[in-house]
Parts: sequence; C-alpha cells; structure tokens
Amino acid sequence: MDNFAINKFSEKTLILLKKGIEVNNKRYQVIANNIANADTPGFKRSNVVFEAQLKRAFESEKNQSLQANITNERHIPFKIPINWKDVKPNIVLDYASSMRNDGNNVDIDRETTELSKTTMVYSAILDLLKHDYNLINLVLK
Repeated sequence: MDNFAINKFSEKTLILLKKGIEVNNKRYQVIANNIANADTPGFKRSNVVFEAQLKRAFESEKNQSLQANITNERHIPFKIPINWKDVKPNIVLDYASSMRNDGNNVDIDRETTELSKTTMVYSAILDLLKHDYNLINLVLK
C-alpha cells in the first residue's frame, strides 16, 4: 500500500469516526427528549436514522458498472452515486409503533436499551479515535 492510499484510508477513517460521534450525540439528544416526554399525552417518539443511509452511499459508490451515455444535459443518468461525506443523520418521528391510550408511544425500556447501545457505540468510537491518535503520535516521535 502506498502513502497516498494510507493517507486516504486514514482520512476516511477519521471522517467516519467524527460522523459517528456526531450521530451518537444526536442520538443522545433524541433519546433524552423521548424519555423527558414519556408522560406527555400525544407525544411521538423520535429516532435517528444514519447507518442505513451510509451503507446505501457506500454501495452506490461500488455499483457503478452500468453507466448511461449522457449526450445532453436533459438526459437522466441511470444511477446517481451518493457521496458518503454528504450523508447526515436524520431525525424521524415514529408513527408506526403501538400507542398508549393517551397517544404517547414512548417505551421507557426501549429508550434505556437504546441509551445503553448508544453509550457502547460512542465509547467504542472514542477508543478507536484514541488508538488512531496514539499511532499518529508514535509516528511523529
């Protein structure tokens, strides 16, 4: 692997780790809001969607085998690749889950499970960042 490839890999890794931290911070906010409104009549819980969109972006970059010959700006391309750097977390309201009599659909057990999962992922991302920065420090010494 040449230096350019290593630098690109390292840059991509750091950007993805940064996005991971941002996504998990957003998840913490959404989960806290859901828990705070657990007793609010009519409140609909929210969820953060990110990983599926990121996966779609990576797959769209890989699957570029069939290209349309575009000879006019009005032609529509067969497939428009999604840039993974442009993928952002989206907050989605959950209308599909079952509701209580008061219209609220927050389940405290589900929210605390999501909070625990988010904490573990956040911790793993920070460990990876720490490891990367330790490697960079080692190389610089």
